[in-house]
Amino acid sequence: VVRYVRYGHIADPFYARFGELDYVSIGHGFIMSGYSNYDRRGLRLNLSNKTKKFGVETMINNLGDPTIFGGRAYIRPLQKEGAPPIINRLEFGGTYLTDIDPDPTAEDEDPLIALVIDVGLPLIDNRLLRLTLYDDLAFLNTKPSVDNPGETETATGNAVGLGLSISKALFKVEY
Repeated sequence: VVRYVRYGHIADPFYARFGELDYVSIGHGFIMSGYSNYDRRGLRLNLSNKTKKFGVETMINNLGDPTIFGGRAYIRPLQKEGAPPIINRLEFGGTYLTDIDPDPTAEDEDPLIALVIDVGLPLIDNRLLRLTLYDDLAFLNTKPSVDNPGETETATGNAVGLGLSISKALFKVEY
């Protein structure tokens, strides 16, 4: 049985995986961390330039019937030749993730949408080890508004943390 087909590694400039998705995290993992689809038709696609000045990471849980999908784009605007290495790595990102069927038992339900803006500073960033200081601010539409029918209420959340990723294992200290 073939579980997935992959090209590249997650830290490479081009990474693609079709099939079963295991332990998917988008961005710093504030909204999506450790997601697995088990239906073996998902797609993960990450692109970046060689210097990682900008890039995107995306995921779709099921190409045949997508219900969870989205991605994150990031930029490192201070990455310049001759700049201190720590400043070169400062990145700003934006994430959009949606679940169009958050409760399969409910009828006529609005999709759950998450928008995140973030700033991160990878202190160590290589193929085996990544240590990142980050701050994520998330906005979620949670339920229809009682006061204004036709509109949804929004919830916000903030996470400040230190993420450590060793190969495939992910450890986080987050507030």
